[in-house]
Amino acid sequence: MVYICFAVYTFILLISAVLYLPKLLQIFSSHKKIKKIVSNSKRKIGIVVPARNESKIIGDLFESIKKQTYDKTFFDTFVLVKDHNDPTIVMAKDMGAKVFVCPSQKCKGDVLHDFLTIC
Repeated sequence: MVYICFAVYTFILLISAVLYLPKLLQIFSSHKKIKKIVSNSKRKIGIVVPARNESKIIGDLFESIKKQTYDKTFFDTFVLVKDHNDPTIVMAKDMGAKVFVCPSQKCKGDVLHDFLTIC
């Protein structure tokens, strides 16, 4: 009886170890230092921010964009708003972003479609 319990316990332990092995490998391999990829050429990028009445919370995003270490001449920021009276427009222009007003938008997909059609 003792041998049967020991065999069942050993079998369960082996199955658990085999099933948990990928998780253990993930834990131990996650401590490797990630190689940083650096490109010698600078590519121009655009940051598109669809914003509708978000002037109360979008300031942190603008501050984060200002703090980027990427060369400022290689990226443009576009802020897409719905209303001409949105306070986000003033904040975006102070940051140096280009503002597009799309009054016909009903969702983010509409404003992104209109913006990409214009550009």
